[in-house]
Amino acid sequence: KAKRYPTESRTRREQGTVQVEFTIDKRGRVLSSRIAKGSGHSALDAEALSILRRAQPLPVPPANMLGNEIALTVPIEFRIR
Repeated sequence: KAKRYPTESRTRREQGTVQVEFTIDKRGRVLSSRIAKGSGHSALDAEALSILRRAQPLPVPPANMLGNEIALTVPIEFRIR
């Protein structure tokens, strides 16, 4: 829902997968984020980080998870259909 395809990337037919590494707290708030592996296109990489900001708060992690923070790495795929 929070994902948007950058207009300039769509025009240039840029596609790729961005690996985003981020940390959330027990309330689902993003504490930090960074690009672990870029797509090769700066607009797609920037959009991947923007998705995290727009999607907050993220779903709350399970109560049985230990620690106050959870680190995740997820792929965000951009494909023109």
